[in-house]
Amino acid sequence: MTSAPLITRLRSAFDDLFDRPADLRFLGAVRRAFGVIVVVHLLDFAGPALDGRIYRDRFHVPWWDWVPHPPRAGYHLLLAIGIAAGAAMALAIRSRTVTVVALVCVTWNLALDQTAFHHNRAFLVLVLAGLALLPAGGRSDLTARHTTAWPLWLLRFVATSVYFTSGVTKAFDADWRGGVVTHDRVVRHADELAGLPFDGVLTDLLTSADVHTVVAPCILATELFIALGLWFGPTRLAAVWTAVTFHLAIEVGASVQVFSLAGIAALGIWTSLDGPTRCLTAPPGSGWAAAVRRLDWLVRFEHRTGTELVLTTPDGRDRRGLDARLRILTALPLTFWFAAPV
Repeated sequence: MTSAPLITRLRSAFDDLFDRPADLRFLGAVRRAFGVIVVVHLLDFAGPALDGRIYRDRFHVPWWDWVPHPPRAGYHLLLAIGIAAGAAMALAIRSRTVTVVALVCVTWNLALDQTAFHHNRAFLVLVLAGLALLPAGGRSDLTARHTTAWPLWLLRFVATSVYFTSGVTKAFDADWRGGVVTHDRVVRHADELAGLPFDGVLTDLLTSADVHTVVAPCILATELFIALGLWFGPTRLAAVWTAVTFHLAIEVGASVQVFSLAGIAALGIWTSLDGPTRCLTAPPGSGWAAAVRRLDWLVRFEHRTGTELVLTTPDGRDRRGLDARLRILTALPLTFWFAAPV
C-alpha cells in the first residue's frame, strides 16, 4: 500500500528526465568556454609539432591497434582542424557541428598514445561528448528552450563523479588520508618556498607534517562535499563556490594542464533548467541593466523598464538597494566568486 506513491514518484521523475521541457540556452556560454579549453589543450601538442617533434618521435603505445596513425603532415592537420573547431566553438560558429569535430580531434589525439594520458584529458573528452548531444545554446537558440535534458543529467553525473571518485579513492589510501602524500609534494619543492613572507614562518608551516595531517582530510572532505553538494538546491551555491576555490588553489599549487579551466567551466551545467529565474527592473539607461545584459552569459535574467532598480528573485521577492546589487553580482559568472560569500 505504501509503495505505490514511491513508485509513482519514481516513474514521474523518470518521465521528467526524458519528457520535461528544459531551457538550455545557458549551454552557449559553457560551449564557448570549452572551445577556448580545446584550443589551449591542443596548442600543447601543436607547439612541439611545429618544432618537428610529435608523439611517434618518442616511446608511445596506442590505446587500440585499430586506431589509425596519421602521417606527420596528417597529424599536423589533425591538430589544426581541432584548434580551428575549438575557436569556432568559442565564437559560436556552427556550434554543435564544430563541437563534434573538436570531440573527434581531441579523442583521436588521446587514443594515439597511452603514455600521454591524463585524467583531465579524459574529462575533456567526456564533456565534449556530452555537449555534442546537447543543443547549441545561446539566447537566440529556440531549440535549446524546448528540449529534453537527459544528456545534461548524464553530463552532470560525469562531472560530479570526478570529485566523488577522487575523494573516495584518496580516503581509502592511508598515505593520502594521513597527509603523507601532500607533505611529500610540498617538501619536494621546499626550495621554491624560500621567498615566502614572514621570515620563514609560513615555509615552516607548509612543510610541517603535523599540518598535513589536518590539511589532507580537509581536501578529501572538500571533494566529497562538491560531488554531493552540487546535486541539492540548498547546498549548490556553496558547492559551486567551493569548487571554484578548490580549482584555483590547485592551479596555484600544481600543474594540472587544463583541468582547472575545465572544472570551473563545467560548473555552468548546474544552471537552472527553467530559463531566466530573475527579473531585473531598471530605469532607461541604467548602467546596472546594461552591465547585466553583457555579463549574463548563463541567461538568468529577464529585463523590464521601471522607475527604480528592483530585482525579483526566484522566490518571488523584490529586492532593492544594496541587497539587489549583491544578488545581481552573485548571479553573474564573472562576479559570483567575490559576491557569493557576502
